[in-house]
Amino acid sequence: MLHKLAKQLIEKWKEVRLPPVVAFPGETQRELSKGGIFRPESVRVEEAVPGMRPDIIATCGQKELFIEVAVRHKVGAEKLALIKERRHSTIEIDLAKWRHETDEAKLAQAIIYDAPRVWLFNSAASDKEAALLAEQEARAQQRREHAIKLANAILHGLSEPPLMKAPPGSLFAGYVAYVEDAGMADVVGVAIPGSGAFGVAEEIWQAAVLHFLLLQLAVTVRYIPLDNEDYSLLSAAATLAHRDAAADWTVVERITEGKVRDPRAAIRTYLDYLCERGVAMVCGADQYAVPWNVMFRAREAQKESQARRDRLTALRKAFEEVSEKVGAPAMTFAAWMDMRHEGFEATPRELAHRSEWSLSLLLDKMMRIGNLVTPYAAIVEGGLLGFPVEGHLAVRKTDAERRRIEAEELKAARIKAEQARQAKEAADWLRWLRAESQEIEGGNALLHASLKELGGRSIEQTQGWMSPTEAMNVRSMIREQQANARKKREQQAAADEKAEEWRAKLTQRVAELFKPEFRHSVLRSSYPETFKRKLIEYCSDEQTYKISVKVAERVKVERN
Repeated sequence: MLHKLAKQLIEKWKEVRLPPVVAFPGETQRELSKGGIFRPESVRVEEAVPGMRPDIIATCGQKELFIEVAVRHKVGAEKLALIKERRHSTIEIDLAKWRHETDEAKLAQAIIYDAPRVWLFNSAASDKEAALLAEQEARAQQRREHAIKLANAILHGLSEPPLMKAPPGSLFAGYVAYVEDAGMADVVGVAIPGSGAFGVAEEIWQAAVLHFLLLQLAVTVRYIPLDNEDYSLLSAAATLAHRDAAADWTVVERITEGKVRDPRAAIRTYLDYLCERGVAMVCGADQYAVPWNVMFRAREAQKESQARRDRLTALRKAFEEVSEKVGAPAMTFAAWMDMRHEGFEATPRELAHRSEWSLSLLLDKMMRIGNLVTPYAAIVEGGLLGFPVEGHLAVRKTDAERRRIEAEELKAARIKAEQARQAKEAADWLRWLRAESQEIEGGNALLHASLKELGGRSIEQTQGWMSPTEAMNVRSMIREQQANARKKREQQAAADEKAEEWRAKLTQRVAELFKPEFRHSVLRSSYPETFKRKLIEYCSDEQTYKISVKVAERVKVERN
């Protein structure tokens, strides 16, 4: 009965709600239409078509819609296949929940609008799905062709030798030096399968990865920088592939026979090798970290490397100073560093690397040699050093006087600049006080009044020169007076508004008592009860309103 009723109601009403039209139902579905109300021009019930008999055929113009009503059984697989084969747009209305409903109005609402309904087939969705699949296949084919092109370019680039040595002063040289200072030179330069995408030697790109790991303490592989505007660890073709989101590294690996794979995969292999060596550890999905003991040893090694460089720098500086003062020896600094000098059991270079106390003694002796410029020292050592003592002393005296004058001029300039800054701040502060005082009643008098906050001085007398405490107290005083003035103005405005209300009531009352020609004279006249003030001006609150009304009533009686 319900099945028959549904067909009759749709035929009678010629109206039915359509469900949304979607392509690719499921997680990747795309909504093509939100559905809506379909009003056919004609409705045919149980009309046979070749191979089947749909419940309803609704026609609108050249378009036909099959409607199936499911109460106990839904459309079978054979009929569904025939619908799809012949591309008949068909919806199915599920009335299973209304099988026991007897209210015809509720049944009509469910059949036409509320009951669940789905598209068994929609020609527009089918055409859209076909178009999207063709488009996806075209894009996939383009990606495959593009990946093959990139892979061939990378394969061709394998014939070019990688950068084997980092250029001095480059970022690559900095990475290698950083790793050497950390005492980890033995874990770089490892042969990693499939690392042909890199355009530099294993030592360089592995030093860059290790440098990043030591700096960050923990890294995610996909965030390790491989190239930027300044440098690239990858070859030219591999750099293009890395920056290309459509690149397929599996194709590259297949065409290059495993010589080149995704550089991120090579980095993971290297980080796994570091984990085997105890230099790193896995701390999450695609994440690696440095154990604290490894980091401690690396930091200590870097401190020692820096100290060694500082010692070498100190030796060079001392050598240059002594050479400038007593005359350069007949050898270079490098040659002097590799000579064993009298009184020392090792060369200066060896002493710098050993960090022995003898290096301090060597530096101390060089400083003493450089300071042999006094007259007495000239008598003792002058013949050995061959240094013009008198001229050197004159130069030192002139330099000292010049430095003293420069220091005094610099000090005077700083004092002058500070005074100018303070004067500007005082002028700005006085300008602010003058502007703020205008918001206060009697503001000009306030500027010239003696204030306890300023020790009896006025604001104008200070010209803005105040201590921080005085400035804070004056600011607070002005803010307080501004707040009081605002409050007073607000109270006055409220009182005026209330007075206008009472005057309006008085005007209305006088209008009730007097004719129009007498109203103005009554309101504008003065009376003894209003203290010789005009009646309309005297009225400002409830009390004066009552008095004013009594006066008006008295005048009314007198005139009558």
